[in-house]
Amino acid sequence: MYNLETTLDGTKIANNGETILRVNVPHLDISELKDSFYFVPNDNYFTAGSRYRTTSRIRITECGYELLPRVPLYQPSYVNKLGSYGGIDRDYADVPKSLLKTRSFDIMIKEWLASIPYVVESFSIHQIRTTDNGNPTPEGAHRDGTDWTGVYIVNRHNIADTSGATRYWDVKGDLVLDHVFPEGVLINHYDRYFTHCATPIVKVDPDEPSYRDVFVITSPEHGVNRQQETYRREVLTAEA
Repeated sequence: MYNLETTLDGTKIANNGETILRVNVPHLDISELKDSFYFVPNDNYFTAGSRYRTTSRIRITECGYELLPRVPLYQPSYVNKLGSYGGIDRDYADVPKSLLKTRSFDIMIKEWLASIPYVVESFSIHQIRTTDNGNPTPEGAHRDGTDWTGVYIVNRHNIADTSGATRYWDVKGDLVLDHVFPEGVLINHYDRYFTHCATPIVKVDPDEPSYRDVFVITSPEHGVNRQQETYRREVLTAEA
């Protein structure tokens, strides 16, 4: 049975005592993270509007974080049904190396790791900027085919206060979370238990840029996901 709990450090959804979704606000200098989105390149695989993206595999070391060799991002079509995304290799640039050296990045990652019940040695991170009246999750309500997925809200600029809402459904299809989270909020969830999406953003001032920036963090990293495609399909289709 799912249990929704509000605590001093945020909101949790538990299943038989196990935390499967956590929402909290890490104490960090968000300006360092905002700066990293200035030069995020265009997502050439997205054909339905303006979208910008990087994707990296990161190893956790004793000294911090280091980039792993780049491999294409691959999401099976049973995970991502968007024609230009699912079932193909997508090659993206890495996040800036300077980002990995910031104190704010370290705090964000450690807060994400705090609710994962195993030792994470590597992970994937994606910078995603959605602009104008765009859809942050054009594939609709979906799972990621990972174990744990984190979403950190970095920027909400010149978009309607009611747009860009985060929604989660449980395995029975019941809506368990529907909220517009502000900048600085981190959501982390166990992928097997939920489908999720973000609603389209709505531009306010037509003469000013508008965008929603997020970091998406996943375990395991996407190279492992590709190797485990068959296994993960079985897990995804199994009853949680």
